[in-house]
Amino acid sequence: MPLENSARTVLVVGGVHWISTHHLNVIRRATKKLNLDRITVVIKSLGAGFHQAGGGAENFNTSGHQKLLIHNLSLVDYARAHGFLVQDTFNMTMARYKDFLQGQCACHFHRVMID
Repeated sequence: MPLENSARTVLVVGGVHWISTHHLNVIRRATKKLNLDRITVVIKSLGAGFHQAGGGAENFNTSGHQKLLIHNLSLVDYARAHGFLVQDTFNMTMARYKDFLQGQCACHFHRVMID
């Protein structure tokens, strides 16, 4: 069915370390251009799991995590100031890094199984 320009339509984006204010501005321009400026946009902040030590994945030292946290805080502030809803996943994922699944990255807490 077509998208409707109301708060009942929800777009969730983010959760990746490279998201920036530029991307939020692109989303704002695109939703306005597509006449979807009244939809609910939820921004997931940066996930910390990818940057935990895991086989074959980029990981950060303490200084790198501090820089990521500062970037995350400014991203969250910017998103809220521009009317986005925010799900701040950085602190949730940083505090639970030992619960991440092992593999090429440590991005997720859960396994999806299809019967």
